[in-house]
Amino acid sequence: MKLHRRQFLHLAAREMSAFRAISFGAMLVTSTPVLSQAPVLTFGLIGDLGYRPAEEPLLQNVLDDLNKNMLAFVVHVGDLSSPTYACTDDVVARRFAQFNASAHPFIYTPGDNEWTDCHDAQGVKGGNPLERLAHVRKVFFEGEQSLGRRMMPLIRQSKSTDPAFQKYRENVRWTAGGVTFVTLHIPGSNNGLGRAPDGDAEYAERNKANLAWLHEGFENAKANNSRAIMILQQANIFPAHPPTAGSPEKALQLSTESVWRCMDGLMRTRCWRLTTRNFISCEQRVRRSRRQFARCMGMRMK
Repeated sequence: MKLHRRQFLHLAAREMSAFRAISFGAMLVTSTPVLSQAPVLTFGLIGDLGYRPAEEPLLQNVLDDLNKNMLAFVVHVGDLSSPTYACTDDVVARRFAQFNASAHPFIYTPGDNEWTDCHDAQGVKGGNPLERLAHVRKVFFEGEQSLGRRMMPLIRQSKSTDPAFQKYRENVRWTAGGVTFVTLHIPGSNNGLGRAPDGDAEYAERNKANLAWLHEGFENAKANNSRAIMILQQANIFPAHPPTAGSPEKALQLSTESVWRCMDGLMRTRCWRLTTRNFISCEQRVRRSRRQFARCMGMRMK
C-alpha cells in the first residue's frame, strides 16, 4: 500500500481516549478511568514509506521531521519499500542507516515487502523469501536495545528459555509511561502462508512464537499493573478485511480476561482511512463493550 503518512500518538492525562492520533492516520481507542490521571507519552508511528526511488526524499523528510519533535521513541511497522527495492541488500542497508540515525529510540518490525514478497510473482526474479528473512534479522535485530542514536533497552523473545523461540529476535517488548508495548512479527501477504511448503513451515513455527509472545506480553502487563497494552504488527488483524491466515479464532486462541485496556496500533486497519468524524464514530463503536472490542481484534471470548 503506497501511503505517505506520519502518526504522532499521545497518551494524555486529560483525554478520555487512551491514545489520540494526530497528523495522518487513526487508531482504535479504548478508555478507562485510570487513564484520566496518566502523564503524557508522545511517540511516532510510521510504515509503508519510500516505495520508489522518487519517494526517498519524502521518507527522509518524515524522518527529519520526527527528529525535530520531542518523542519517547519511534516505531516502524514494516514495508521498507516496494518488493522490487525492499528485497535488495542496498535498500535494507539504507533503511538500517536511516533508522540508526534517528534522534530517538527506533523500533522496527518486519513487513511483507522485505521478505514474504521477495519472489517471482511479485516481480523479484529469483527471490528467496526465507533468505531475505534471515538477512533482515541479521541486519536489524542485533543487541538487546533499539536502533537510534539514543538507544532504549528492549526485551526480546530470543531471551526465552524455550529454544523454539530463540530465533525470534524481532519480537520485542518495552514499557513507557506505564504502558506495555509489544511487537509481533506478522507481515502481510497472508503472513507468508500458502505460497510454498517451506513458507508454510516457517509460518507455523513463527505463529507459535507470536502466540506465546502475545500471551507473555499480556501477563507481563498485568503483573506490572500497566495502564494499557499496545500491540504493533504489520499485517491486517481484521478477518473481514483480508489478508488473514486461517481462522483468527483458532489462530489466536485468546480469552478476554487479558483483553483489558487493550488497543491496537496497526497501520493497516479499517479505521485509519476514515475521516475525523467517522473515526469518532468508530471509536464509539469500539468502546461499546469489551466483547465487541475483543471481536474487533479477532480474539475469542470465554
